[in-house]
Amino acid sequence: MNENGVEALQASSLFSVLPEETLKQYCSVFRVRQFEPGEFLYFGGDAARFLSFICTGRVKVTRTSSDGREMIVGFFGQGDFVGCCCLLDAVKLPCTAQAVEPTEVMCIAREDFLRMMNEHPELAVRAAQEVTRRLRLAHSKMKNLALDTVEKRVVAALLELNERFGTDGKGGTRVIPSRITRLELAQMAGTTLESASRTMSKLKRAGLVRSSRDRIILLSPQDLAQHLR
Repeated sequence: MNENGVEALQASSLFSVLPEETLKQYCSVFRVRQFEPGEFLYFGGDAARFLSFICTGRVKVTRTSSDGREMIVGFFGQGDFVGCCCLLDAVKLPCTAQAVEPTEVMCIAREDFLRMMNEHPELAVRAAQEVTRRLRLAHSKMKNLALDTVEKRVVAALLELNERFGTDGKGGTRVIPSRITRLELAQMAGTTLESASRTMSKLKRAGLVRSSRDRIILLSPQDLAQHLR
């Protein structure tokens, strides 16, 4: 890991609790890996052997139901970690992680990460906070899938994408780079492609969204959020 890698870790929510000199001492335990779009970082059912920090690119994390349907747990980008929730107790990974664009990650083996936490308790506290946050979000999403309408679930998926990847557009709009397909949006919302497409058409007619091949534009994020109430 070079100086750029240390800077990237310092900018992350997890390793930012450690000073630069401390991170430099652990350079040798990180391994840089690169993935092309469509390549897999790991599969559901794999042993939780390492933690992956995303330096550049974007990763899709999915889970397959008992009837074979694929659901998108979330998209993760620069500064995020994947594979962390099962790392502490070494259970098998419940999800699959796949690169959706050219992606570079830094990996640290489970044993090395546990040693770092043992030597730096502040890192252990931050890791516990991150795992708790993700479990809370997962619980909320499961509740929404069970109780909310398709329209609310699609809107929630759009707002989640906006929060993670959206940028400011003209006149108070928000722009989401639409490397996310309609099928992926449907999988995020736990619905069918047809239902997600009908909902998007309805939101377009209401003047809330506009989409093209390379982007989704939220014309009024505040009004869109009202659909969750």
